[in-house]
Amino acid sequence: MNDNIPPFGGHKGRIFAVGVTADGNVVSGGDDGIVRLWDLRTGRLKRTFRGHDGAVTCLALAPDGDIVLAGSDDRRISVWDVQSGQALAVLSGHSSGVTSVAISSDGSHAASASFDGTIRIWSLPAGEEEAVLTQETSFRGGIGAVAFAPDDCRLVAMPFDGTGQVWDWRAGRQLVRFAAATIMFGNFILQPDQALIGTLAVTSDGKQAVACEITQFDEPGQDADAVDCFFPRKSGAVGIFSLETGVLDVLSEDIPGRVVAAVPTVDGEHIITADSQLAIRIWNRRTGQLEATFGEIGSLREAANCHRAYINALAVTVGGQYIVTGSDDGTVRVWERATGEVKVVIRRPEWPELVAPAGEPVRH
Repeated sequence: MNDNIPPFGGHKGRIFAVGVTADGNVVSGGDDGIVRLWDLRTGRLKRTFRGHDGAVTCLALAPDGDIVLAGSDDRRISVWDVQSGQALAVLSGHSSGVTSVAISSDGSHAASASFDGTIRIWSLPAGEEEAVLTQETSFRGGIGAVAFAPDDCRLVAMPFDGTGQVWDWRAGRQLVRFAAATIMFGNFILQPDQALIGTLAVTSDGKQAVACEITQFDEPGQDADAVDCFFPRKSGAVGIFSLETGVLDVLSEDIPGRVVAAVPTVDGEHIITADSQLAIRIWNRRTGQLEATFGEIGSLREAANCHRAYINALAVTVGGQYIVTGSDDGTVRVWERATGEVKVVIRRPEWPELVAPAGEPVRH
């Protein structure tokens, strides 16, 4: 393992979002409100992007890797030029924290979602607001995640009211709506103070979306079993649904714990998940069969390559060779997909990697 500790310091606090550029850089954001750009192979810090007063909760990269968006608890979205580090725009309009950002495949537009119950569409790189999607009866509790379909005409949303939605964002018209939570989680409505971020990604063929939603309780000692009605231990908590019909399937009934992130590979053949057992799992998208597991609490728990607290973020390189994770333990880790070996650990020199007692992950 190449345990690289960046000489200029890593994040201070939890990591909430990670992304990977096409040219092999990692972006990360979290509690400290700073976005950082790292070399994927060495873990060396290349650039920092500052401008938020609250935690960075979500990130999005333009397909060419030239622009990075960061959404924050401070209700704003920042737009930066990745190569120069120049701030291009600050997008203001949400009245509550931003939960998700996305960039269209042609790089011309961005979408943002918020606890305020709106989806906003912005031009890039200027950052002019072009549309606001809102439906009071649908967006109770806000929106957990948004993603553009590859055709850039459709926008997929996962509100916290348990529905899945597909929009023609240019026309402001909802095309498909279905009760995702009924199949994925049971009937349950998340409130803003219970919800973190639902992950959502559209497959490269534009036919399906992969989604999961998670909850977070910040009070020490909160009993995780209190949310088992929403995330049954035997439920996959990962939905794969058709953008045309809304027909929804659960990836697997045998994922231990609660899934916190799910991402399809670019080739569409696999779905990679992270869960509350601190495990990275690779699934066959078509059969639902588990093909690989690494990092799980258990025999490898004391090993240096395991996260020591909940994983919040997950990304896969374009070629699918590496998986990047960000965690409450304050680290960003780069895993080799073929072997499960951690190639790089990025953390602050003064930020220790905590070992959790009695089989439970530590939260800072």
